Amino acid sequence: MVTQAIRGRLFSTLRTVPVIAAVMAVIAWRMDAAPAAPVGTYVPPGPKFSLLDRPPEPADDVTSWAPSRANPDIAPRFREARVIQRDATRIVAAVPAKDGPCLLSRSPGGRGLACGGAPGRYPVSAGYDGGIGLVPDEVKVVTFEMTDGSVVTRGVVDNVWRSPVEAEKVTFIASGRVHSVELMPRSSIPPGVTIGPDGVASGGTPPKPAG
Repeated sequence: MVTQAIRGRLFSTLRTVPVIAAVMAVIAWRMDAAPAAPVGTYVPPGPKFSLLDRPPEPADDVTSWAPSRANPDIAPRFREARVIQRDATRIVAAVPAKDGPCLLSRSPGGRGLACGGAPGRYPVSAGYDGGIGLVPDEVKVVTFEMTDGSVVTRGVVDNVWRSPVEAEKVTFIASGRVHSVELMPRSSIPPGVTIGPDGVASGGTPPKPAG
C-alpha cells in the first residue's frame, strides 16, 4: 500500500510538470511579444504645449491659406492649427509638427512657416512690429534685452510670448537649457525704409550686387 501511495504521488507530480512547463512557456512568449526598453534607458517625455490641446474653433482653420505642400521632414499638421494672433496686419497660428510646433504666419507681405528645426528648439516669428514665439508649459517668463540696454521680463500666456518693438533679444530657460534668439527692433530698420499701416516694408536702397 505504501508503494501504491508513492506511485500515486509520483504520477500526480509527473502530470503537473507539463502544466507548469506550459504556463512558463506562455509567460515567456508574452514577455518576448512585448519587449521592454533596455535596462537603464530613460526616454524623457517631449515638451508639453497645452495650447494645442484646447478645443478648435472655426477661426483656427488655416487650411485655406496654408501651403499646399510642406517639407516631409517637418510634417506640419495644418488641420490641427491654433491661431494665436489675429490683427489688422498679421495672422499667426501654432501648428503641430514632427519635432515640435511651428508658427505659420500671413501678412500682406506674404506668408511663412517658422519651425525650431530640431527637438528642443522653439519657433519665433520676428518682425519690425515685434516678435512672437512659442515655449513649452514649463516656461512661465521670458526676458528681453532692449536697445537702450535695459532688461524687461514678461510673462508667458498659453505658451506664447510677445516682444516689445524695441527688444533686440529674447532669453528663456527650457529643459534646463538657456535659449536666446535675436529679434528685429524697430530702430534697426535700414535708412530709407518705411513700414506701412499694413506692416509691409518699402523704400530704402537695394543692396549692391556681389563682385
